[in-house]
Amino acid sequence: MYDREVFLYNLCDELETDIGQNHLGPAFSAIRLLSGKIKEVTGTTIYKSDGSPCLSEEETLERWREHFISALNHLVCRQMSLTMKQHQPQ
Repeated sequence: MYDREVFLYNLCDELETDIGQNHLGPAFSAIRLLSGKIKEVTGTTIYKSDGSPCLSEEETLERWREHFISALNHLVCRQMSLTMKQHQPQ
C-alpha cells in the first residue's frame, strides 16, 4: 500500500506543478489516470516458433529463451565473442 500512496502523492505533486506552469496536456493525462479512465495497456502477443500464441507466462519466457539462444549463438556473434576475448588484456 505504501508504494501506491507514494505514486499517488508524486502524481498529484506533478499535476499541481503542471497546472501551475500551464502544461495542460500532462495535467489532463494525470487527471484521467487518477479518475480511472485510462485502461491498462496490455502487452503484445508473443508467438511460438510454430506460429501459435504463447498462452502462459512460462511459454512466453521459453519462447524468449529460444529467441535469444538462436540470436546469440549465431555464427557472427560467436566470432565477435572470440575476437573480444583475444583482445582482452591479460
